[in-house]
Amino acid sequence: MGLPLGLRRGAVVAVALAAFTVPGASAWAAAPSPVPTVPSESEVSRAKDAAAAVAEEVAEITARVERAEARLQALQREVSEAVSAQEEAEAQLADAEDAVRRATVDLAAAQRARDAADRALSGRAALMYMQGSDLQNLTTLLVSPPNVMADLSLVLDDNAREVRQGLDVATSAAVDAAFRERELTRARDTQAAAVEEAAASRAGAEAKAEKAGEEAAELGEQQEELTARLDELEEGAADLAGLREAAASLGRSGLLGLQAAGSLGTGPKAAQEIARSKMASYGWDDAEFTCLVALWYAESAWSWSATNPSSGAYGIPQSLPGWKMASAGSDWLTNPATQITWGMGYIEDVYGSPCTAYEKFLSRSPHWY
Repeated sequence: MGLPLGLRRGAVVAVALAAFTVPGASAWAAAPSPVPTVPSESEVSRAKDAAAAVAEEVAEITARVERAEARLQALQREVSEAVSAQEEAEAQLADAEDAVRRATVDLAAAQRARDAADRALSGRAALMYMQGSDLQNLTTLLVSPPNVMADLSLVLDDNAREVRQGLDVATSAAVDAAFRERELTRARDTQAAAVEEAAASRAGAEAKAEKAGEEAAELGEQQEELTARLDELEEGAADLAGLREAAASLGRSGLLGLQAAGSLGTGPKAAQEIARSKMASYGWDDAEFTCLVALWYAESAWSWSATNPSSGAYGIPQSLPGWKMASAGSDWLTNPATQITWGMGYIEDVYGSPCTAYEKFLSRSPHWY
């Protein structure tokens, strides 16, 4: 079609399409037919307010995410410390068990030494007894020379001391070994309890860290979703503002004869009502209507009197030359319904559907269809 001056800018076209597809801007995107030609100032303001509200939500949940991550980091350190404590307790328990085993061995050796000392003492006593029985009688003992009596006394005393010392050493060793075993056994039991406590502490820390990790992950997902929603709302608000600005600039674009958006009966909104009523006869759905609105908004702002003074393109579909629309009715010059009928027929014949026409329109520079 024709190339109206100032209306072939890609930004204006892109804004026009986005204005009918941006998610989240329910204040206007989900409005019942007809689709608004130009968003009002209040619609732009509501879209900006919606984006600002979501921005506050994003800031709040971002703070929650940061707090959750800080808590998770603290719990991770707690898990690390619990693991270290458990490993240390297990190592100490292993040392305690080794000490108990060594004490048990020492006790057994001391007990064997005492048994040996007992046997030695018994043997010496038996020997002394047997040596005493070799003396025939007290008379023989008494008539023995004094030096013999002294020697015998010394021998007996020395033997008794030696045996007693050995017995005392063995007994002391056995007592000491038994004491050490009891003490080490208590230490082992205490350390075993410490290991159990450390393991429980570790398990608790791991459970808390796992829960905190799940909370952080969930908050992170919410943050991503809200951030995406914020991006959409901000984009929608920007598109609305851009669309309104673009619409305001149409009067300076070089097109002549544009009707105001509020015109009754023959204005842009009324023209869109006419187009919507004809969609079913072509087998086109609401999505195709959205494309048609964007396409003809970019072409003529849906003004039946829009004229490009440079090319001569005319009307809502910007027919070039304008008199081609006479095939749809002799009132093509002033009747938006006639222009729309011709334009929809042209789109069907050349492109098959409004969305295909709009895609082709966007792919060309300068834009035309």
